[in-house]
Order: sequence, then C-alpha cells, then structure tokens
Amino acid sequence: MSGIIQIGKRRWLAGMSWLSYESSPSKSDLREDAERQRAAWVSIRNATDYKQAGFCAPIEGEKTRNLFSLAAKLAESKQQPWLGVFRIDDQLSWYIAVRDNHTILPDGDVLGGPDEIRAARERHSGFLDWNHVEGDLAALTEMLDAVDEKSSPVKPIDGVSTTPQIAIAATVGVSLLVGAGWWYSHKQQEERERQAAMAAMRMRLAQQAAAPKIAAPAAAPSSAPAIPAPDIWLHACGNAVLDLPLSQYGWALDKVTCNQASAVVTWKRSDGATLDQHPDGTVSPDGEVVTQALPLPKLDALPMEALLSRQEASERFRAWTQSSNLKLTFTPPPSAPPALPGADKQQAPAPAFTQAAFSLSTAVTPFASEFEQALAALPGMRISGIELTDAGWTLQGVLYAR
Repeated sequence: MSGIIQIGKRRWLAGMSWLSYESSPSKSDLREDAERQRAAWVSIRNATDYKQAGFCAPIEGEKTRNLFSLAAKLAESKQQPWLGVFRIDDQLSWYIAVRDNHTILPDGDVLGGPDEIRAARERHSGFLDWNHVEGDLAALTEMLDAVDEKSSPVKPIDGVSTTPQIAIAATVGVSLLVGAGWWYSHKQQEERERQAAMAAMRMRLAQQAAAPKIAAPAAAPSSAPAIPAPDIWLHACGNAVLDLPLSQYGWALDKVTCNQASAVVTWKRSDGATLDQHPDGTVSPDGEVVTQALPLPKLDALPMEALLSRQEASERFRAWTQSSNLKLTFTPPPSAPPALPGADKQQAPAPAFTQAAFSLSTAVTPFASEFEQALAALPGMRISGIELTDAGWTLQGVLYAR
C-alpha cells in the first residue's frame, strides 16, 4: 500500500518496492521492472556506488508533481543497518529497513496498520544487528530537516500519472487521516496469517514446556547417526546467507541453499555485468551464472537423544506444523525388493531406529529463535538442507524414531 504524507509544505510518498542496480537503469529496464512490479510510478535514488529504483502503483486522483520518496530521502540518515517505525496516527505507521551500503531492502518501505508493520518486522527478524529507531511525525520532520541528501522525485514511467485499473490508495495529511478506508489486499491477509502462525508456534512451545512428562522416551540406539542439532545448524546457515547483498558487480542474487557443510549461492548475470568482475565462485560454461560456496563453521555433532516411538514422533511433529500453518510432507520409504525364489523367508530383526525423510515449507523466516527452538524441542529432529524459493523457505530433513 502506498500513500502520500504531507510534512510541512512537501509531499512524501511512502510504501514503494525497491530494486538495486549497479549503474543508472535505462528507460526500457525501468519499464520491464515496472511491469513485473505492476507499477507505473518510479523514483530513482542515486547512491554513491549503486542506483536504486522504487516502484508503486499510481494513486488515483493524485499527480506526481512535487512528490518525493520518503525512504530515499532518509535512507542514509541513520547508522546502518537500521530499522525505523514512525507512527503517523493511531492506525497508521511507516516502516523503513536499510542495510549494507544504506540500501533500502526490497520490502523495506511499508506504509500500513499495526498488522502490516508487525509482518514487515517479522520478515526481517532474521537479521540480529539492527539499529532500531522509533518516532512519530515530529521525529520525521526533524530527520528531514537534518538531512542534506538530495530528494528523489517520483515520476510516472510513461508520462501517465493515473490508471483506472489500479486500486485506490490514500493521501495522508499531518492533521487528518482517513484510517477507516484502508483496504487490505490478499497479500496483507497472508502476512496476518504468518503472524498468527508465529504466535501459535510460541504458544505451543510454552505448552510443551509446561506439560507434565508422562513417560520418558526409550534410550537412543548407539548406531543412530550423530548430526548437528537443528537449531545450531539453522543459526549457522542464517549467519552465512542473511547478510548477502542483492547484487554484486551487476550479478543478481538468484538462489540460496544450505547443506551440512556450506551455503551455496547462485548469481545470475544482469545487463551490463561481465566476467571481468563477478562474485567469487565457479562460472557456468555459458558465462551467465556464478555458483559460490560459503563454508559453514564446523559444528559439533549432537549424539542422538532418547527417541520417541515412530507414531508419537510423527504426530507431535505434524501437530506443531498444523498449529503453525506450515506445509509438511513425509517422503515414503523405498519399497523392499521382492524376495528371490528359494530365499530364506526368516524375518529380519527390527532395526534399532526408524527414519522418515520430510520436506517442510514455511513462509516465515526459519532463522527466528522461536522456529529454531521449536525444531530443537522435537526429539530425533535433524535438518539436512534448506532452500529459498519464490514461496518462502523449504527445509529438508529426517525425523528419527524408535
């Protein structure tokens, strides 16, 4: 949601989606990116070592004349990395998130109500080093007065300031805001659901901690594999990937995965990027992709703890994923080969433990402490890999049981 905040005599646009470029983007680049963003207004931010473009849908009934980006103006006003929340009125706040080289995060310029602001903060909760700033309109006014940064005007990409197909946004004034008229989109509803999932996760952890222990699980078999604890491994993966820039030398960050030994980052060549300068890593034969491996620190293996029965372990795991609105899929074990004619039909001894491979998909960050602790609280839980997809994070792992 985008809106115009009137501060003094100047109008500021808040709530844009930001992309980064190594050099000034061409008009055709902006048009293509705007089409992907479903936007028609753009603001170019000219930083020292890179450029950024903010995109948003036009606001019906408004023109871009004398309209400037609030995030672009204030991005370098505080020590990086910084995260700010500024209250416009009781129902509306502006959120900004700025990291390396004072880059505005793609979803780090948010105008919305309490639910939208909480969702924005949750999306960035995996970063642990924020410089937090809070304030109101008076604080914004003081910051704007203290900044010498040149203002970044908002302009229509093709000279058109309004389109009837775009949903109506609102103009926000200092003395009066129409808070009751804000419309919540489907994406905003998803963010509320994610927040509810995190709350349910916290509640379930508290309930499990308070619940009396009915029976102690059986001792773990000595032959069970020793693998790092899931929370320790997730924390190591998060430390390796969460501070990655969105682009290097014009090569765009495309894919991020972690395995037991390293984080693997894939960079794709963008227009203007060459092999003369590229991120560290292995270049593909066609020169369009660089694959970079970032070693994870050596982690102590955790001997397998006392295991639950297979049914109890899977039911507890599934109950947690259901209460947290996560998607869990167990991989069926491979079928046993048919016995050969004449083979001894004597039944083989039962294995000391069972193992069930699974895939777990989540739209919330898996690097939040509540998520890590929830996995660590499940006996026999081990994570073997993680991948960032368009829909969120997908974890691969194994649930061991007796």
